Amino acid sequence: MALDTKLNLNNNNVEQLLSDELNLSGDTTFHGTINSINGYQIAGTGTTITVYGGNLTFNDNINGVQSLSGLSAGKNVLFTLALACSDVSTDLEVGVNKAVFFMPFNMKLTEIFAALGTVCSGSTFITEVNLNDVSILSGATKISIDSNENTSLTASSPTVILTSSLPKGGKISVDFDQVGVLSTGNAHTLYFRGTIY
Repeated sequence: MALDTKLNLNNNNVEQLLSDELNLSGDTTFHGTINSINGYQIAGTGTTITVYGGNLTFNDNINGVQSLSGLSAGKNVLFTLALACSDVSTDLEVGVNKAVFFMPFNMKLTEIFAALGTVCSGSTFITEVNLNDVSILSGATKISIDSNENTSLTASSPTVILTSSLPKGGKISVDFDQVGVLSTGNAHTLYFRGTIY
């Protein structure tokens, strides 16, 4: 928990959370009712909850990240979902369905980026992301990691998101459209950042 976080308790219930950030580590349980969390905004920055492993449990008995949707109506939670798309040692190859999973909650995607544990070289590494087999990215500006860079955050061609609403149960598939020609790169991870609603 962040040092400046303050919890107001009322009959063992969390009445207010007054902070810019709440960091949780391991399994965490709220045994009471959260009446208000100050700082949340529908489309902007505000209070964030970060869970470092383990489960976050509210009194609605829903464990894990799904329980975040149980907060007050209209209060969106900023969340980052990390997806490993390869192991950490195998050279990567062009191909489809390198990773497939189904969204565990509704997410409004605001940012998506990729990372390589070992950089590629000789050409740009290009990643495609699909929702129910249809790309969510602009064809001209998919997720690209420049040669000798670890992440797409420094890409000369920034990613453009075309479809930002990722529904619970939606099929997410990841394709590698291009890898490095001199060194392919390895240990690929994809990061989805947005609000749960």
